[in-house]
Amino acid sequence: MAGEANWCTFTALITDNAEARAAVQQSADDPQGYFDAREEDLADRGIEDVEELTGVIPVVDALERAGELAYLDWKEPADEVVGKLARLPRVAGSGVDIPVLADSDGEVEQVTAQVNELLRPSGVVVAVLDEDSDAFPLVAVAADRADQVVELGQQLGSDVRVP
Repeated sequence: MAGEANWCTFTALITDNAEARAAVQQSADDPQGYFDAREEDLADRGIEDVEELTGVIPVVDALERAGELAYLDWKEPADEVVGKLARLPRVAGSGVDIPVLADSDGEVEQVTAQVNELLRPSGVVVAVLDEDSDAFPLVAVAADRADQVVELGQQLGSDVRVP
């Protein structure tokens, strides 16, 4: 799994959570052990073989387990998007009242862009960690690290973006 050590660097840019960082490190050092320990949960997401455990998937899995990721379907209504984002620790700690956007129109990425307009002045933005599915794994990152997160994610072959 070439480049996985870089996914560890990527994860370190996003979170201080030691368990999440250790999980991504395990996925790089011992992919089979990582897969075996999480096989049932991964199967629920359609990942049925260790060979499918590539790219940003271990990062998404680790951040979701740590409560630092909102996993949304592409067709989620705005109130669900806003509600899930509001529970992310960085968003909740920002002091920004994002529930005002619960009635906005638009798809997940459009609502996320509106959320980012409100959050950015507080030093937080929400990024999409695209895992090549119709889901939207969203994570709150420090705004001053957002460019690095996007750049490294894209270098590693994932369409990471800040709407």
